Amino acid sequence: MNDRQFGLYSVDVESRQNTNTWRHFKLFEGKNNEIRRVMRKFSLRVNRLQRVKYGPYTIGQVQEPGMLREVPIVPQIKHIMMQYYRDRARRASALIEDVKNQKTVKEVKEAFKKGIEEP
Repeated sequence: MNDRQFGLYSVDVESRQNTNTWRHFKLFEGKNNEIRRVMRKFSLRVNRLQRVKYGPYTIGQVQEPGMLREVPIVPQIKHIMMQYYRDRARRASALIEDVKNQKTVKEVKEAFKKGIEEP
């Protein structure tokens, strides 16, 4: 649609009222305002979008703002998180180095081939 590729999605009709229809969209991968664009393509207007799930996480309803509270991060959790991200950064750096080395090996092989082909 308009030179854009959208991911797969499924649509179910939840309920119908006089002029409103509640639809349930299930997107497997989404872009900004994708639902609005798709609905506009079919000449349908979106009054309100409500996210009910994000990946494996279900978003629940919060009745009152006072019900939320900040949970402090204890030092043990902070240490575990620091180790996780440090290991992740090391793996990413190693992967980048591997890619650079593969590129270098490829360049050496091509140069070697050129050297053999040219008398």
